[in-house]
Amino acid sequence: MTEWRWRAACREIGFDMFFPDESDIVGAEAAKQVCSGCRVRRQCLDWALATGEKHGVWGGKTAHERGNYQRALRRAANKEPVELTEKRCRLCAELRPIKEFGRNNENSDGYNSACKPCLSHVAQMRRQAKKAAAL
Repeated sequence: MTEWRWRAACREIGFDMFFPDESDIVGAEAAKQVCSGCRVRRQCLDWALATGEKHGVWGGKTAHERGNYQRALRRAANKEPVELTEKRCRLCAELRPIKEFGRNNENSDGYNSACKPCLSHVAQMRRQAKKAAAL
């Protein structure tokens, strides 16, 4: 038996629960619920994908879901990385060269959503407002 299976949450549960009929949505959801708290869920899913397991719930996914997941992985692996050269500023709405945006790893593309000139202008306006409030 594969080492990770000894630590699986399903080890003590009936085998049939994880092989519901394809039309048994409730049964599949019950099996997936057990998987949701399993500490070896990833290894289980990897094993099912690597061996081409066509039946049952493995790693919290039905055979149909595993097929969709594999197709999505293949599509993602085949995508060429796209180099970002321009971006639209959310403040001035202008399309500007990417070098006019600071880096920000919190955004999905890794750049600020506003260009440097707009950010500079906003900072200047805040300083002026602060000075006016102090008077």
